[in-house]
Amino acid sequence: MKHYSATVSSSSKHPADWGRAMAVALTRVVAQARSDGHDIESDNLYGAELHLTITEFDQGVHITLSWNPGASAAA
Repeated sequence: MKHYSATVSSSSKHPADWGRAMAVALTRVVAQARSDGHDIESDNLYGAELHLTITEFDQGVHITLSWNPGASAAA
């Protein structure tokens, strides 16, 4: 099963400021899945297991959001 992932940077190290970066990452993951033939929108990921990785860098953080459709279906 295919794995989809997107990384976006946030210029803040404060979690309350990461909303836009997470939304952009989710939009990119959904776009990747749709281009691969999945009939999916961001609002039908309810119950899906998404993996979030936050990596610090000098000016902020990199937020990586990943989705493996097979893992979500098996759970």
